[in-house]
Amino acid sequence: MGRKSISHIRKPEILRHTYKVVEEEGFKGMTIGKIAKRMGVNSGLLIHYFKSKEGLIMEMVDYLYESSMNHYIKELEVMTSPRERLESLLDILFDTSGTRPQRDAVFWSCYAMGFRDEKIREKITGVMVRFIEFGVEEMEGWEETGLVTVADK
Repeated sequence: MGRKSISHIRKPEILRHTYKVVEEEGFKGMTIGKIAKRMGVNSGLLIHYFKSKEGLIMEMVDYLYESSMNHYIKELEVMTSPRERLESLLDILFDTSGTRPQRDAVFWSCYAMGFRDEKIREKITGVMVRFIEFGVEEMEGWEETGLVTVADK
């Protein structure tokens, strides 16, 4: 009988620590060694789960954008009023205050890396497409309730 996999616990833990290191030092300052030291583990553990620094960065991008999208969707799903959902979505989309935890320096650093790295750009695009699809569904609901009128279809 083999060991029970705990990757579903370990990987998110590693990604949370990676996030903190990137938040403090940026992606250029991020190393497997710094993350391992922060966690109090051997760097081999990180390589076991992510194979390389590039693999860790790719999963970090997934983690960050997926958790951001999930956060926004959960924020909207608790609202029952179509008007409240509309106002909240507009706040999410057009917030420039920088106070949303999901839109911090790490978020924008990942976004900027997408201009130079095709794989990262594809990951970000995939998440954005899903968020747009969610927004379109929301808009269709607003139209059904008469909250908005869509002239162009």
